[in-house]
Amino acid sequence: MKTGEKYLRPPYSYGASIGDLSKFDCSSFTAQVFKENGITLPRVSSEQTKTGTAVSVSNLQKRGFSILRH
Repeated sequence: MKTGEKYLRPPYSYGASIGDLSKFDCSSFTAQVFKENGITLPRVSSEQTKTGTAVSVSNLQKRGFSILRH
């Protein structure tokens, strides 16, 4: 949470690059925050959904990162 809170001010910009801390879109924000915590994520959300481990709704935990798929 603390890492993400650092980036509440930069404006939203569709297609923003990871590492450009002056602007973010949803997936670049997520990738940047994870990168600063030692976890590499792909740049785009469609690729981010293919990483990690699938869990059931009953196993979700507070402060976890979840992407819901149909």
